[in-house]
Amino acid sequence: LVGPAARRHAASASKTASQGASSSRKGGDEFGTVGETQWPIKSPTDIAKFARLVEAERVAHSHALNDRSSRSHCLIRVQCTHVERGGRSQKRTLLFVDLAGSERIAKSLAAGARQKEAASINQSLTALGRVVKELNERSAHVSYRDSALTMLLRSSFDGPSCTAVVVNVASEEAHAEETICSLRFGQGLSSVRTSAAVAAPTDVGAKRAQVAAELAAARTRLDELARTGQAAHVADDAPREGKAAMTTLRKNIAALGERKAEVRALKAQLAEARAAGDGAEQEVLARLVPARAAHDSLAGIVALQKTIKGLWVPASSAFQRCETQVIALATQLQMLSVGREEGDGG
Repeated sequence: LVGPAARRHAASASKTASQGASSSRKGGDEFGTVGETQWPIKSPTDIAKFARLVEAERVAHSHALNDRSSRSHCLIRVQCTHVERGGRSQKRTLLFVDLAGSERIAKSLAAGARQKEAASINQSLTALGRVVKELNERSAHVSYRDSALTMLLRSSFDGPSCTAVVVNVASEEAHAEETICSLRFGQGLSSVRTSAAVAAPTDVGAKRAQVAAELAAARTRLDELARTGQAAHVADDAPREGKAAMTTLRKNIAALGERKAEVRALKAQLAEARAAGDGAEQEVLARLVPARAAHDSLAGIVALQKTIKGLWVPASSAFQRCETQVIALATQLQMLSVGREEGDGG
């Protein structure tokens, strides 16, 4: 995003789309998802491409009420750094949230995995409604920790922010009960009061040095945690009969990473092919379907292997928090560096 000649902006967007994403503190009262993906944005073309990719990544399934029902909440965080000629900068964060709609399972007729997804979505929306109620009642304790969703939205409710809400409802009489429920939910949200504040500009050079030092320290901590066995890993002390399973799991995890990258790349190609309308969509789709099937099959195998007692050690919460901090600091440093390169060019 480029402003007038006297100003420069660096921007990046991050996304997550999950009804069960874990969250981790990034700084102050701001939380982010573990494994949050960062995308640099420098032009309107980048924005359009990112929007298409987000749509391609979202999971949707049909049920009795909707041909294409979102099975997850989608959060997109746009981080902007405004750098002036004098070397001063201001940071702004825009959080766009598309909530999956609440469903009455008796009407949607969801079953099996779809029913579990609906229950998870409804549970997070119930937690959000509870937070809104507590905020309006000025409760001493607000139960943000009841859901990953409310943790991620916390800075939009009790931080120095300005929040707007759009509620989509159906006009058909058959859905009057759900419409009234949604409108009441929106009415509750409209009563929450936030306090937007003007961010004081900071010195870019000093901020960049500070972030670089924090990043180096965080990477050192992360390396130390990995050395002490707190990163996710295949157990090294499995019995002799488990050695073959260890080797197989390592190979499958490596192969799963390759399949995941392949599917993600093909999804991006498919989104671009659909936008271009040049007839390449079917060709990409023909490659994506078997690639996705291979990925899903291998993911199931790896998930089962990880349940074997003593074979897999998950990452500790301390490692996950530190890893999230490293990613956030690296992104912040990159944005400050982009701002410097463009701002110095004047």
